[in-house]
Amino acid sequence: MLTGHKKSVYSLACTPNASVIVSGGTENVIRVWDGRTQSKVCKLKGHQDNIRCLLISSCGTACVSGSSDGTVRLWSLGQQRCVATVRCHDQGVWALQGETENLLSVYSAGRDRNVFFTNLVQPDTSEYILQEKSPIMKLEMDEEDRLWIATADSSISMWDPSLANDATKEDGIDRNSAGSAGVDSLPAPTPLLTAPTFTITGQPAIVKTQLLPDRRHVLSMDKEGCVVLWDIFLGREEQRFGQVNFDETAERHQGAEKVFVPNWCTVTSNIGYLTVTLDESDSYSAWVYALDCGVEMDEPDMKLNLGAILLLAMFEHWVEAGSQREVTDAEEGQAEGNPPPARGNGYFQLARHSPIFVAETGDAGRTLFRSTVGDLEKLSARSNLSELLPQWASDIVVKKYLPRWCKITFYLEPAKGSQLRQLKKDRLSAHDVLEVQKVIDHLHLCLFAGEDALMPRHPKAAAWKEAAPGDVIQLLLGDQVLDAKMDLRSARHFFWKTSGEMKVRYQLVEENPSTPSAASGANATTSANAATAANVASDANVASAASAATSADAVSAGNAGGVGRRTSGGASAQ
Repeated sequence: MLTGHKKSVYSLACTPNASVIVSGGTENVIRVWDGRTQSKVCKLKGHQDNIRCLLISSCGTACVSGSSDGTVRLWSLGQQRCVATVRCHDQGVWALQGETENLLSVYSAGRDRNVFFTNLVQPDTSEYILQEKSPIMKLEMDEEDRLWIATADSSISMWDPSLANDATKEDGIDRNSAGSAGVDSLPAPTPLLTAPTFTITGQPAIVKTQLLPDRRHVLSMDKEGCVVLWDIFLGREEQRFGQVNFDETAERHQGAEKVFVPNWCTVTSNIGYLTVTLDESDSYSAWVYALDCGVEMDEPDMKLNLGAILLLAMFEHWVEAGSQREVTDAEEGQAEGNPPPARGNGYFQLARHSPIFVAETGDAGRTLFRSTVGDLEKLSARSNLSELLPQWASDIVVKKYLPRWCKITFYLEPAKGSQLRQLKKDRLSAHDVLEVQKVIDHLHLCLFAGEDALMPRHPKAAAWKEAAPGDVIQLLLGDQVLDAKMDLRSARHFFWKTSGEMKVRYQLVEENPSTPSAASGANATTSANAATAANVASDANVASAASAATSADAVSAGNAGGVGRRTSGGASAQ
């Protein structure tokens, strides 16, 4: 191992027998190494910016470097100094290619999209060979001296310099005339070649993205204006809209229902394609009902944690993810004879070619591990992934722990002027995806239907007790009557405009006849709601016996980590 660089290494070159190695990066210097002894030889200073590319002669006596400072430099390794500086580019030089036997000439290219040919024996003049449509990332030369060029727009093109008209070579750039001003002081030259022999067209880079409200789908637009809808769970394209207005398309996919799902991931396109990033702070913040996120399950009342089930899919083929921890006696009772699946999440799979990265946090975080979903099965049990995977992810992927439920605390009190009584315990805590209907059921039980009902002697108590809870009681947040199907998390996001804990008010539906009840569908609620409401704990500090454990060590009943039962979500008094 060669140690000595203090920052990132961007470029590397060596002789055929690796006796001499040169490297460069963000330190703006070239380090020369003896590959046989793995020792430092010298440092070459002169560039003013990152060193992006290097070439070295076969005999190890000279090297050429390209830098983000826009220069190409020829170095004598024996003299340990720069012997020539070429200033033909007006932006960073990212690629070099040439005959390395004696390093007599070199092609250079980079951010300015131009390719120049420089005779290093007489480096004062460079020939302007061609101009690409996008920044040039890589140059290669085949046996017939044809140039193969990879660009930032994902295309690969082949250019044949031998087709250039010799008469046009008068457009070479004279370095003595340009001086330190470079090409800026010269008339715009004309390239020798105007079109490639052929082009292998790639996919245009994605330049714009928007995560949709369901936090499962992403809308993207590429450089050609094509708008596409993507499914994060499946890692694939779901619908292609073509060249349409991005903002208008995003607006149409906002959804009519007021449903709020927290941002459990970030989606970027910095490198030209969609990248979904999960981090510790918010990866497990989004619990949703299975049906609401399009996952079909035998029990419609099950909840999924979006971040957890995606992690399980990402590492499905990793041998460590297939192991199961021992289930405790308490958890065995919850499992109902259905242990967690050994691999994956049991509901969807990512494409095997989907890339996976484990990186340090921050914009400049180092990539610690990279693979694809399918290649993870090739890793041995002793691979270092188990050490590199952070604990918060390993708990889900390997140990199959259930993420903590996200709780919401709120006050429940009668609306001003309502004849309904105040509850004995008015400060409640519940899962943030608990439906408003469940809170209405709880109120109905406490006020009319339970053994300790607060209003059993009211003249209408008997009729209210037999009626569907949604026909009797409605909830308000501010002045807004809450939809019985809305969850508490969405209600807080859309209607609670102040800081602090929510104050939810309740009243009789008949007390507010002028306001159309938003509890549509509540009439379908039957007397079975009384049994459901019984799951709500009324004691100050005692959780309902039907509630699932909320610690990170809890295992979902009959499911892998990231899946929980909706029936575990009752409001508990505090």
